[in-house]
Amino acid sequence: MEVITLSIGYVAAFCSTFGLFPLALRVWRTGEVSQLPVGMVTVMFMGAVLWLVYGIIRADQVIIGANSIGLFFIGYVGMVKLRSLKR
Repeated sequence: MEVITLSIGYVAAFCSTFGLFPLALRVWRTGEVSQLPVGMVTVMFMGAVLWLVYGIIRADQVIIGANSIGLFFIGYVGMVKLRSLKR
C-alpha cells in the first residue's frame, strides 16, 4: 500500500509542477501576459510558497522539490506580469 501511496504522490507532484511549464514557456517565448489576471498569478505564487514551507516543515523531499520548481515557473510568470504592469 505504501508504494501505491508514494506513486500517487509522485504523479500528483509531477502533474502539478509541470502543469505550469507550458504557461511559463509561452510567456518566455512571447512575453505576452496581458490575459493573465494578477490575482491568479498571486494566488498561485502564494500557494507554491505555502506548499514549499509545508514540505520543509514535514521534511518531505517530494513536496519540497515539486514546489521549488513550481515556484520558479510561477515566479517567472509573475515577474513578467509585474514588469508589464509598470509600463
